[in-house]
Amino acid sequence: MNPSRIIDMASSFYDSCVLFAASDLGLFAKLAELKKSDAETIAKACGMNSRGARLLLDACVALGLLVKEGDLFSNTPESALFLV
Repeated sequence: MNPSRIIDMASSFYDSCVLFAASDLGLFAKLAELKKSDAETIAKACGMNSRGARLLLDACVALGLLVKEGDLFSNTPESALFLV
């Protein structure tokens, strides 16, 4: 027995939750305006808690939806085209 099918299902749900949360909060659109920004600035701009913003931003980076260079986040070409 291999648990990979169950793990894949759970991961897909996690991925969509991150995508929808970021989209609903306007994170991709705000980053399009700011170009590159740190988590604190994005949190304030989107009306988010700073700790929650960092967690969501890092999750977006892990999923390839955002790029992180040092402390600055930005949209990927894909997210800029399809999610803004």
